[in-house]
Formats: sequence, structure tokens, C-alpha cells
Amino acid sequence: RQTTRAPCLTGGAWALLANEREREPERQDRGAMAFFTLGLPSVKRALHNEDYTFEDQLTGSKDSFDTFANPQRYWLGLGFKDRKLEDEYLDDLARDSRQLTLLGFATLILLQVFPGLIFMIVSLPVFLSDGQYYPMSFYFDNFVPIAINFLLFISSLVAIAVVHARPSARSKVIVLNITEVALLGFILSDGYRFAKAEANFDGYFNLGGWVVLAAFGFLCSYLVLFFMNLPFTLVFEIVFLAALTFFAIIPVVMGSWSRLSPANVAFHLEEVVPPEMFCHKNSENCGKMYSFVFIGPVVIMLLIGVVMVLSSFVGDRQNRNAFVNKKIIRALTWEKEESLLKLKKDHEDIIYSIFPKVVAQDLIEKQTRNRKNQSVPSLIRRPSTLRNLSNDALGRTMARMHQHVTVVFTDIVGFTEMSQSCPPYEVMHFLHILFVEFDRLLDRDAHLWKVETVGDAFMVASGLGMSFDDTNKEDTMLVEYLSPTRSSATMEISSGMFNSFPISEESTSSGLGASLLD
Repeated sequence: RQTTRAPCLTGGAWALLANEREREPERQDRGAMAFFTLGLPSVKRALHNEDYTFEDQLTGSKDSFDTFANPQRYWLGLGFKDRKLEDEYLDDLARDSRQLTLLGFATLILLQVFPGLIFMIVSLPVFLSDGQYYPMSFYFDNFVPIAINFLLFISSLVAIAVVHARPSARSKVIVLNITEVALLGFILSDGYRFAKAEANFDGYFNLGGWVVLAAFGFLCSYLVLFFMNLPFTLVFEIVFLAALTFFAIIPVVMGSWSRLSPANVAFHLEEVVPPEMFCHKNSENCGKMYSFVFIGPVVIMLLIGVVMVLSSFVGDRQNRNAFVNKKIIRALTWEKEESLLKLKKDHEDIIYSIFPKVVAQDLIEKQTRNRKNQSVPSLIRRPSTLRNLSNDALGRTMARMHQHVTVVFTDIVGFTEMSQSCPPYEVMHFLHILFVEFDRLLDRDAHLWKVETVGDAFMVASGLGMSFDDTNKEDTMLVEYLSPTRSSATMEISSGMFNSFPISEESTSSGLGASLLD
């Protein structure tokens, strides 16, 4: 479709549709997605199982949401089967989630300040009081990851703001890629710091201190995924990798889970719990109970992660439904726009077929100016009709003087007898062929204008300046007349059929409002 602006759409609506059309070719070439693996060309081709366009759904008389066949989706949350449509959805989601994404990164920066950086700064005098016990590697293992996180989040925040602010970046899918890279780097950085610090926290909080450190010292930052409105695939990726890093890989490698076995817990309780406590009476069951208490924060954080993934899945489905509805509205708007353009063109063609070109243009321009001054929205205004023209644009007229005019009248000799003796369809066929040939002759010369055909008569005028859009304004005059419904009005008359004529005031109440005298 061409993107020619039509007056029946408001400026804001047209800007929305035009911007959508301008972005569409670029979207079809982009392969970025939330998962790096899903963004690979080979994987994308394997997942592309449908070529869906909303314009193809506008066949027949479809004009509502119920008549549209929705694009197919994968059951596992992988998005639309039409991967080009999936790219459009991700671009639209990145645009709509701009403020939430920026807020999420701002929150992550604040969570790096407290408790991570604040705790390290407050504890710094203690660390420096015994330099031999805290080597330089200790400061590297704690301060460097925090600095890396700051750099990741601040640079990502700035990059996302720049992408959204730059008009040249038409596709905003790169915002999701920046978010993914930042969060993956955050997992690696905090995972390294957690691996270096988890054994020390057992000394601070006794047995199970690493669980407290993981739950409240590291994983609280991932709660921002609840409101950042990211795609389901990206949320699932980050939650899964974070849980795998902090509750599986590092604890297994460092032996953290073995320290929470019931036997080790019972042995620890016998060492630290006073003899009068009940655990010495039933140390085996007490060890099982405290093992569950120690892993309670892990279970809670895993449940929060599951809820986070499920809420992201539900939110992603709602976002996709809203995206499909938005696309349907745009498609219906485009169809309505094309219908209005066609209807407008048909009405203008009728006006051009009745009036000379200069007069028709003047009538259409006047009607357009009058309708722009109305408060009724353009999409619900009545189309241009002859009645509307008579009410809106036929009030003021210009009579033009033409000095060299030729008028040709044709008449078929014996047409009356022929029409009485021949079948009607043969008569109509004969007139059709004859007048079509006359019209072809007229098309060869722009100075000729077909006035009318009445029966077998054909009327042509020449010398009316039909080949020029700009007529001589100095050769025009305004003619005032009285109307039955108006106290004072003017009427536009094409007076080029004869060399000159006076306007008879007595004839102003007639249909034409003037009489032509040779």
C-alpha cells in the first residue's frame, strides 16, 4: 500500500500508521530475540512455521475482531510461529516497557549500593585492622564484582535511554538484548562473589549462613523482574540460570549442601546447643528439623522464582493478545482509510464529469476548507456528495469571460426512425460505440470538453481554457443572486459557451440562476 496522506485521518492517527509502515521493512530483516539461541538464523528458520499478515485477513466483509484468525503460537512460550511477527511483537513490547525497563535498572543500581556496597564500606575498618588476615585477594573478590555490576547497570541504563531517544534506531529489540547481556553478566559477577564468600558466612550466621547470604544478599535483586515487563523467554532464562548458579552449581561444587545434612546438623547442634535443650534428647529428629529450617529460605526463594515465571507467562500472553488486537485495529483502520480514499475519489470523479476541471477543483477546494473548520472528526464526516456541495460550496461563484469559443452539436440523421424499427439493445450498442469513439477523439486534445450527451445528441465545447489549471483571475467577476433560502448568496457559473453574455436578474430564481444570451 502507498502511504499517501489522506485528509480523513487525524494527524496523530496518520503519524502512528505511517511510523508503523516505515518500521515494517526493517523488522522483517531483524533476527534478534530474547534467547541468544532462538535468535540464531538456523533455529529461527526451524521455528518459522507460518506466514501471517493481518492484511490478508481483510477479505470479504470482515470488519470485526471475531472474523480474524489469530496468528498461531507455540505452547512452550516461544512466541508466534511467524518469527517475523514475533520480532514485531518484541519491538512493540520494548517500546511499551521503556519506563519500566529504566526503572528496573535504576532499582538494580540502588540494590548494589545497599546492602552490598554499604556493608563493605562499613566493614572496611574491621578488614583493615588486621591486614594479614584479609589479603588483597579478599578486597578483589568483594569490591571488583560490585564495581562490575555498577558498570553493567549504569552503562545499560544509558544505552537503553539512548536507543529510545534516537529516532534512527527504529527497532527497539536491541533494548531486550542489552537487558539480557546485563542480567547474564550480573549472574556471573555475583556468582563469583558468592562462591568466594559463602563459606565465610557460615562463621557469621553459624551453620546455613550461605543460605541467608544467597537469599537475602544476592537473589533479592532479581525481584525487579516482577515489574520490568520483559518477555517470558527472557524472564525464564534469567530465573533458571540464577537458581541454577546459586542453589545448584556453586553449593554442590563448594560442598555447601553436604554441610546441611541431618547428621552434620545434629553434630553441630550438640556442639553449640546447651545440654538442657531438648535436641540432646532426640538429636536425630532434631537434626532433620533444623535441616528443614536451614533450607527454608531456599524453598521460599525457589517458590518466588516459580511465581515470577508464571506471572511472566500470564503477562506475556496478555501482552501478545493486546499486540494482536492493536495490529487488528491498525489493519481495520488501513482498510477503512483505503475505502474512504476510494469513495472520495469516486465522488471527485463524478464532480469532474459534471463540471469543468477548473470549476470542479474550485468546488472541491472550497468544500475541503469548509470541512476543516468543522469540529466533527474527519473519520465520521459525511462523504462528498452533490447535495453537500450545493450546501457547502455552491454559494459563491465566478463567471469567466472566454473570447474564442467553439460549440459543436451532433445529431444522428434518422435516429428516431431507427430507434423505432431496431431492438433497443441494438440502438444502445450503436450509441455506445459511437460515443466511445467521440470520447477517444476528445482525449487527444486537452482543450476540448464534453458538455453532455442527450439521447443521440453529443455536445462539445472548445476554447474554455480546460488545459490550464490556473485561469486568468482578472477575467472573473462575482455575480450576486437571491435564493429562496438565503437572503444573499453567490453562484458559480461557467460562461464559456458563448463569447459574452449579460446576467438577467429576472432569472435568478431559476435553477441555473442566470440566462445566457448570444
